Amino acid sequence: MAILLKCNSIFLHVPKTAGNWVADILEKNDLVFSHFGGKHSNMEQINTFEKWFNLPEQYYRPKQPFTKFCFVRNPFGWYESFFKMQRKLNWPKWGVDPAVWHPNAALDGLGSQDFNMFVSNVLKRCPGYVSNLYGWYLLPRIDFVGRQENLAEDMETILEGLGVSFDRDVLWKTAPVNKSDDADIHWEPDIREEVAYTEFSVFKQFGYEYLLPWNSGKEMISAYSVDRREYGIYGEGETYIPKSYTYNASKIETLQAPFIHEAGYAWKISLPKYESIADDEELGKAHRSKMIMFEDGQPLWQRHIYHEEIRRLGEGRYSHWKSNLFFSTTDNSDPNTNGRIYQIVFLEKEE
Repeated sequence: MAILLKCNSIFLHVPKTAGNWVADILEKNDLVFSHFGGKHSNMEQINTFEKWFNLPEQYYRPKQPFTKFCFVRNPFGWYESFFKMQRKLNWPKWGVDPAVWHPNAALDGLGSQDFNMFVSNVLKRCPGYVSNLYGWYLLPRIDFVGRQENLAEDMETILEGLGVSFDRDVLWKTAPVNKSDDADIHWEPDIREEVAYTEFSVFKQFGYEYLLPWNSGKEMISAYSVDRREYGIYGEGETYIPKSYTYNASKIETLQAPFIHEAGYAWKISLPKYESIADDEELGKAHRSKMIMFEDGQPLWQRHIYHEEIRRLGEGRYSHWKSNLFFSTTDNSDPNTNGRIYQIVFLEKEE
């Protein structure tokens, strides 16, 4: 279950990210007020509970919003840990009760005694599964995300930030809970490479690195190094502001609400008349669009952005993709109600 602390804070347990260890630390330090919702309740479900929270007076902070935190882990490690757990439990299904949401239900029926076959099954049905999984917990707002690989250190940072008293010896000496077996996992290079690309947003956002198979283990390559254009995965490389550019101001077009909420911080509006000049990876023209978007007259340059990144991070990222414009506002507010004007124009020249 999600955990409500005595200091106006909520811990969200993302599957296979050492959440049981975190819960153990919180209990041992007498920081838990209550458990609520399902074990892996996400942000959407948490929001339905918040208005019912009734903290005792000594814990209540009327002008302080709930601080929410969770942990993530390297996608490679996530797949390995999930496989070991499922194999040990003989591949139980997580979506048996349709009334109870579980994030791993999407993987029901994909099990195999062979690790690479399992991952291949996931890639066929749910490519980028770990990225989507984390998105269910990080949106619409999470205040701190720790990494399972830095578990004790990040947990100490969280507790210090919350201003609570805790026993550091207990934190650093508590053993892992429900640790997976130590059986070796051998990745097939092609499978590992595909996971690296489909989970790119997680590698990038949380600073993970990985060994690309063609380096034969000799060189550590950052997630920032991959050729994202080939896979329609964009990001920081496309926040470049041209040294010079021109456009016809008379052709600036004001976008008319309503804007449709797509997911997370992403909104969209249909622009079918511009589809022929939009980005379209299937046609080999992933960076074709010359569209620039404005918010209250200010140009936004985080264009050609991977859609999962728009959903997860927002902050003015956008993508003119086929017949739609996927975008976010600079402060992640609702473009239908924030009172700002959104416009587009197409560059005639840029250098």
